[in-house]
Amino acid sequence: MPEDVRKEWNNISHKVMNVGYNTSSTHQAFIEQIKPSVIKQLANLALGFAFTLYPIELED
Repeated sequence: MPEDVRKEWNNISHKVMNVGYNTSSTHQAFIEQIKPSVIKQLANLALGFAFTLYPIELED
């Protein structure tokens, strides 16, 4: 990162990458891999990783 961008980045108190998935009643399972190289890059940026599962919309 350029130095000015790095300074701004370092001042951010909550750094996280959040990936969202819609759930489904038609799929039995969901599997996703986060490669070690990606984890290393997240750590180098002091960036957390989160994921959000969005519930199935139930009809009345």
